[in-house]
Formats: sequence, C-alpha cells, structure tokens
Amino acid sequence: MKFVIIGGDAAGMSAASRAKRNRPDMEITVLEKTVDVAYSACGMPYNIADPDRDIDDLVVRSASVFRKKQGINLLTGHCVDAVDVSAKTVFGSTLENDSFELPYDRLLIATGASAMVPDLPGFDLPGVLTLKSLNDGRTIKHFLASNNVQKVVIVGMGYIGLEMAEALRTRKIDVDMVDLMSRTLPWIEPSMAEVVEEELSLHDIGFYLGQEVKRIEKNEPGLSVVCENLTLSGDMVLVAIGIRPNSQLAVEAGLDLGPQYSLAVDRMMQTSDPNIYAAGDCADAFHIVTGRKTWIPLALRANGAGWAVADKASGRLLGVQMVAKEGAAHRIDAPAVALHGHMTVEQFSQSDLAYAPPFGPVWDPLLIAANQLIKQL
Repeated sequence: MKFVIIGGDAAGMSAASRAKRNRPDMEITVLEKTVDVAYSACGMPYNIADPDRDIDDLVVRSASVFRKKQGINLLTGHCVDAVDVSAKTVFGSTLENDSFELPYDRLLIATGASAMVPDLPGFDLPGVLTLKSLNDGRTIKHFLASNNVQKVVIVGMGYIGLEMAEALRTRKIDVDMVDLMSRTLPWIEPSMAEVVEEELSLHDIGFYLGQEVKRIEKNEPGLSVVCENLTLSGDMVLVAIGIRPNSQLAVEAGLDLGPQYSLAVDRMMQTSDPNIYAAGDCADAFHIVTGRKTWIPLALRANGAGWAVADKASGRLLGVQMVAKEGAAHRIDAPAVALHGHMTVEQFSQSDLAYAPPFGPVWDPLLIAANQLIKQL
C-alpha cells in the first residue's frame, strides 16, 4: 500500500504517524513544500513576544525524527503541482527545480490554508507581512530585530491580529489596529466584545472600526495604511484579515468543494474520489451542533451556530462564549465536553465541577450561568 500525503504540518504528520503505527508495513511518503514540519503555529505570537526566544523552539518534532525513528519517507522542499486521479499519480518540483512524480494507492491532501492578502496597491511593499507559516514567524522576528520598529499597524482584528497586538505591546511596540468590521469580534455577544475593547484601550492599543483600507503607501521612514478618512503610519504593517483554504490543487483534480472553497469530505474524511482523503485547514467538517457542513480552520473559530445559548424546544446546550483575564482557557473545557456529549442545559447545571477555595467557588460561574439560562427556557 502506497500512502502519499501532501502537506507536512499538523494534519499531514498526524495522519502519517498514526498510519505507520497501525500499519508498520505501509509505504508512507509525505511531500512538504517548505523545510518545516510539525510545528506549533498557534504558539507563534507568544514566541514573537520574546525577542530572545528562537522561533525554531516551536518545532514539535524534527523531520529527522519522522524519517529515522518512524520510518516515514518525509520529503521536504517538494511542492506538488498536480494530481492525476486517473493515473493515481502526483507531480511536482523540488526547491532545486527538479521535477518528480509519485504514484499512490491512497492520497491525503493536507495542504492547509494561506493568509489572505487584499489585491490592493502597496500590499506587496517590504515591511507588509503576514503570519501563517513558521517562515512567516521567522520573517517577522527578523524584521523586528533588524529594524528600529517603534510602531506596527495591524490590518484586521481577528484572533491572530489580537494575539499579535498583545505580543507587540509586550515588546513595548506601539500598535494601531484597523478593520472594516463595525465592532470588535462581531461573532461574540456585544457586552463581551466591550470587555475586549476595554482591554485594548487599557494597553494603549488604538483600534479603528468601520474603516475600509484603500492602499498602503511608502513614506519616510515607514509605511502608511490609507483609508477613506483615516491614515495610520507605522514601521511595519501586519495583514491579519483571515485565511483561505489551499484547495486549488483539488479543484484542478476535479474534486468536489464544500463551504468557502474547502474540500468536501465525508465523516471518514474521504473526498469525492474514493482514493483521496483530505484533512486540516483545507477540508470542511460537520458542525458538532447543527450537523451541517462548515469550514472551521481554527479550533476556536466562532460561527453562526455559536450565537444561540440553548434550544428552547429541547433544552439542549448549543454554545458558550467566555471572556476573562484568568481561567477562561480551562473553564471553557467543561462546556466543550458538554457540547460534544449533546447535554441539555439542565444536565449541565447539575455537573459536579471541581471545588476548592483557592481555585474555584462552590458555585462555579458556569453553573450559575446555566441556572440563569434555565429560567429563560
């Protein structure tokens, strides 16, 4: 069995490792277009916050470990350009411009997603950067180290934008944020968004909402982000307006697409071709609450179904939102399990959550919220 995987990050290497454990005799080849595999992308903003920390600390497992200890044929610097589904063969080229072709019995497409960059003047200027890959992280850290960066303008106010604003302020770098949205984090309850905005103000982060960016201009000594009635200047611009699935390879191979141009897969991660699977940021998924197809490229990305708190007819818990300075990351785990377990609000309200005076009150805030919600059902 020849199992070929396109993409060597989280989904690709997880699949390769599990397949090798379950089927040691399987011939597994991973084709990764960059030189980086298996790294903690979510940790990049926190790494950037520390100028003395090596960005390669985020590498979870080196390529050599996959090759030597797990027997996986991991080929870095190998970019797949086409998939011939009838011949069951992938074609591509290396960083040295050598062409290659590789037959497969089963193929996994784990090509991830790419940062979105508007097709507007100036977004290709030096100093206009994005953060998606580990090499993006390297570029940002190098730019900050090599230039006297006093201020950064962030275009976009999603998760990456906010995390990078925090990271840059940790380094005493001034930050302005600008976004087309009318308010911060419009997918969460307004009062919670206000808490986030208050925190931004507390840390002297400027944020300008309802502003459409028209272009970026080079000025002396840095860059200017130009909107209709606003111009923000900085030494660097970070574009963080979202990501899009890397599905072009699949489109050209004739595979079906799902929401927002992601690859359509069934519950076994199988695409419209029975010999090809897809996983990770390039593939769609079934929403745990609605059961409908959706594209959720980030583990915590909010979506429409999360706006409801419970279903009046059945009492089923449909979603939970939380904003806090401390404890939120761990406290949110409980309702996450409840959602996967299809619990009702009443069932969740009877949960025996951990109690100890130094760590949690007798009535956990989640249980208080659940009891208040029951009154409204």
